Amino acid sequence: MPPKPKTLEERARAIAEKMPSVPGDVRRAVSEAAQVAELKPRGMPAALERFYAHLAAEGRAPEQVRTEDFRAVAANRTGFLILMKALGRFAPDVPTAAARPVKEEWDRWLNARYNARPRKPCHSGRVALAPGDWPEPWQ
Repeated sequence: MPPKPKTLEERARAIAEKMPSVPGDVRRAVSEAAQVAELKPRGMPAALERFYAHLAAEGRAPEQVRTEDFRAVAANRTGFLILMKALGRFAPDVPTAAARPVKEEWDRWLNARYNARPRKPCHSGRVALAPGDWPEPWQ
C-alpha cells in the first residue's frame, strides 16, 4: 500500500489519478474540493469512478443513465447515498430521477430491518408481597 500523501495538493493529485473514467470537469471539481478541505463523506471519488466506469462499459453517456445503472453501482445503501451526494455536489448535470426506485428499494430494505428481532418476554425477578403481608405503615 503506497504511503498517504502529506499535503493537500498531493492528496488532490492522488485522488484525481484514482478517477480515470470520471470526466475532466468533475475530476477537477473533486480535486479542488480535496485541496480546500477534507472530502466528506469519504468514498466520493471511488463512488464517482464506479459510476462513470460502469456507464463507459455500458456505452452510455451520463445523460442516458438508467435505474439499473444506479442499482449496479450501489452495492449497499451507504454507497448509494454517497454516490447521490457526490453527483449532486460535483456533477449536478447528471439526471438522478432514475435513482428514485433504487432509493425506495433501499429504504424499504432498511425499514424491514428495523425492530426485526422478536421481542423477548420480560420476567421480573422481583416477588411482590400480598397487601396483607405489607409492613404496618403501608397498610
